[in-house]
Amino acid sequence: MSGPTSGRETRSAVLRHVARDVGLGSGLLRRLPFRLRRRITLEEARAGVRRRIESRGSNLLEIARRAIYPNPHSPYRQLLDVAGCEYGDLVELVEREGLEGALTELYRGGVYLTVDEFKGRRPAIRGSASVTADPSRLRNPLARGCLLARSSGSRSQGTVTAFDLGFVRDCAANAFLVLAARGGRDWLKADWEGHGGGATFRLMKYAMFGSPPSRWFIRLDTSGPWYRNPYALNAAFMRWGSRLGGVRMPAPVFASHEDPLPVIDWMAATLRAGDTPHLFGYVSSCVRICRRASDLGIDIRGARFTVGGEPFTAARQAVFTSPGPTFNRDTEASRPAPSAMDASRRPPRTRCTCSATSTASFSPRPERRTMRRKRLAGRRERQSGRPPMPSTSPRCTLRHRSRF
Repeated sequence: MSGPTSGRETRSAVLRHVARDVGLGSGLLRRLPFRLRRRITLEEARAGVRRRIESRGSNLLEIARRAIYPNPHSPYRQLLDVAGCEYGDLVELVEREGLEGALTELYRGGVYLTVDEFKGRRPAIRGSASVTADPSRLRNPLARGCLLARSSGSRSQGTVTAFDLGFVRDCAANAFLVLAARGGRDWLKADWEGHGGGATFRLMKYAMFGSPPSRWFIRLDTSGPWYRNPYALNAAFMRWGSRLGGVRMPAPVFASHEDPLPVIDWMAATLRAGDTPHLFGYVSSCVRICRRASDLGIDIRGARFTVGGEPFTAARQAVFTSPGPTFNRDTEASRPAPSAMDASRRPPRTRCTCSATSTASFSPRPERRTMRRKRLAGRRERQSGRPPMPSTSPRCTLRHRSRF
């Protein structure tokens, strides 16, 4: 009896997911073409970032007035009530202390959530009060989510986030400024990660400025039935909406982590044509590209990476910035200060561009003896339990725009 019941529950869950994706996809079809027709210029990106920085305090008060205080079920409203902070008190606090000072005072008053409290693993205990929170109750009701993405779930089942296209456009402006600062306005962009909402988010972000993404590589084979892939409809609606907006998105190309030859071939062909390939991917995946290209004897010097999603350890960094006769040291992050040690004796650290994300150039042909030493060093680092190298830039405050 458990078999048919389980089958009916599975079919019911699939239908619910399909209905949810169709609803989100219809919103994407309505809103994405307009966003893509209005491409972001460099001047607009600079002005937008400056405006967001200057209006952070007023944005907080606007969200609090419209989304937190009118909702008695909001965990943030409950924490503010426990702290005895009404809306008028919050306005006065922001005006007197500024945004950072106000957030510090709220933190001291107990208006915060730890990771476990945010995930709903334990209630937030503040004195004699207990507040229960979970990601679904912390979503911003003012945001119009059109795209779903799920975190990796390394410590839990993963957190589902609904992205607003306004948030995607703000992230696109940030990415445009980062690439422009590194001389990458004309780089050919590509993405190589899983087939989930993160890849769809990245492609839409890259499509809102400069040339559209050139390639889309995925690490999992999605040749099976579309309804077994929870993000297949997301990707389909994204491609349909982009066509309505005059942008042709690339079709996904399978490239496994074990054999990234399609990615390497694209990079080599792009370099031969006189262009610069730029790839976003996980740290371990991009390290795999460098090592595999070296093993195959394929020259991809001059390719550019933006890496994230995993710790950027010293051993992994050494693969990108390995010294030697083919070391390409032409990025701002890899130029040592005048008083720094000679780069040929110690590769400089790569500057993170946002949270755990870094952009680096690399040498694809390190000596095999040097590679063995680096692998042993990385193994010893992992066995020692040393924590990951922290980011050198503050966490991007826009990342959680869909929550407050």
